[in-house]
Amino acid sequence: MTDKADRQNPARAAAAPDRQQPAGDWPFLPPALRAALAHYLPATDALTPQPERTGRSGAAIWLYPELVLKIQPVTAESLGEVRMLQWLQGRLPVPELLAQVRQEGQLYILMSRAPGQMACAPLYLQDPPRLSRLLAGALRQLEAVPVQGCPGDCRLTRKLRQAAYNVRHGRVDLRNVEPETFGPAGFRDPEALLRWLQDHQPPEELCLTHGDCCLPNIMARPDAFQPGRDQVTAFLDLGRCGLADPWQDRALAYRSLRDNLSGRYRPQPEPGKAVAAVSSAAVFSAAVPSAPPGPSPAEVRPPAFKPEQLFTDLGLRPDWERIRYYLLLDELF
Repeated sequence: MTDKADRQNPARAAAAPDRQQPAGDWPFLPPALRAALAHYLPATDALTPQPERTGRSGAAIWLYPELVLKIQPVTAESLGEVRMLQWLQGRLPVPELLAQVRQEGQLYILMSRAPGQMACAPLYLQDPPRLSRLLAGALRQLEAVPVQGCPGDCRLTRKLRQAAYNVRHGRVDLRNVEPETFGPAGFRDPEALLRWLQDHQPPEELCLTHGDCCLPNIMARPDAFQPGRDQVTAFLDLGRCGLADPWQDRALAYRSLRDNLSGRYRPQPEPGKAVAAVSSAAVFSAAVPSAPPGPSPAEVRPPAFKPEQLFTDLGLRPDWERIRYYLLLDELF
């Protein structure tokens, strides 16, 4: 569930069959998974799953009142998600892995359903400062996890190998890239971008990273003990989670905040919740985005929200070179 998310390369993974009947009645489900569903679900719930269509990751996701069934092709990424779900138990709020079954090239994962709402829910999109604080807190949680024994390796050497594989096998969807990435003002083609990425690798400071840190992959709810604050209840879609530089997550989180608030993936915020969207061209040119022109004296409007507030909430000065690098790298996935 990504928000390049909502523009995921459909060739990356074969979508699971689109079944209309409830998951409890699917005859194609592996017997072991049917047994797990029967164990965890009351009989009345077995016929009431709802499809989750927020993301386009190539997985079929069905929601029960307290469970999630995720069906996706067996790939290094999907198997990595299983490993990270297991390793992160007790280290980070993630769903509990209840069952995993492989059959005929498909991986079936049964997990607990996290409470709360996605960070792209109206509750948060209509309050950008609150959303920025939530996102900053989520990033800090990830970066604070001790990484000894972490089974996920997402360092640049490994990422660039996968990027090269994607380029060689035509898995880069040119319909779903930033308009500035390729063309007269950008790179000639994915091969040229790959060479540039290989030649301009920034130094890495390793920590735990999500790898696809966008709003749909963070579940949250208001904190019962701190009014006005929110609690992350779960990180979702952990197939790219592992050791990497923190600016990878910061870059993707910034883009997700910017694009969701600008209306790229969702309707514009309500009147009175103005958002100053920074053009992707500003980031891809590695220039520090400048503030938009202010309102005329005759206009009465609240101050616009700038997605760079995320870095203020993190207590960091944005490293636009690294942000640009990791956003360009993500174009090849």
